[in-house]
Parts: sequence; C-alpha cells; structure tokens
Amino acid sequence: MLSTQTKVRVKILPSQRIQQRSVIASAEVEIESELGTIKLFDCRFFMHRNGSLLFSLPTHKSIDQTGRVEHRASVQLPKELEKMIVEEAQREWERVTLEPPKRLSRPEISL
Repeated sequence: MLSTQTKVRVKILPSQRIQQRSVIASAEVEIESELGTIKLFDCRFFMHRNGSLLFSLPTHKSIDQTGRVEHRASVQLPKELEKMIVEEAQREWERVTLEPPKRLSRPEISL
C-alpha cells in the first residue's frame, strides 16, 4: 500500500520522437515518497488511430530469437502507483491542452 504522502507530478514536454507520428508528447514523471524522489524519463503520450489518448511509461526495444521486435517495460511499478501516474498524466494533459481526452490508459506491454 502506498503512503498518503506519495505525490506524483507529470511534466509534459514536446515529443523528441519525430519519426514516430503517433507520439504526440513526451513526459517526465516525478514520484515523491517518504523514501525520496524517483524520476522517470522518456514517458510518452500516443494518439491511437481511434482518437483515444494513450500514456506509456518508459520502454525499450527487445529482439527475440526470431527477429521479432517487442517493446518491454523499462520499469515495473505497483499497479496502485501506475494508476496514480496515469490519473495525474490525464489531469496534466487536460490542464495543458484544455481538452479532455476521449480516454487515457497505459497500453499493455508484452513481456
């Protein structure tokens, strides 16, 4: 269980991934807890083909033995903390863009 003192902040930045058209913004996440501050870099906002907004924690590419490329999570967090991050990302998106997304969720990442 997370402490009530745990605070999450999301900072939205311009996308640095020009080659990936679906990436519409980058983000940095700062998590403050009684243990100290944790910073997550290279988080991303994606626009899905259906118009919904997706949020992703940092990932890295992995190539399996068959040459298939997978995107794997670079960090694993408790589900409760992931939920706090996604909710704060949605609030910050709405504040910055003044436009509520149709839906905001963390995409599933195959492991």
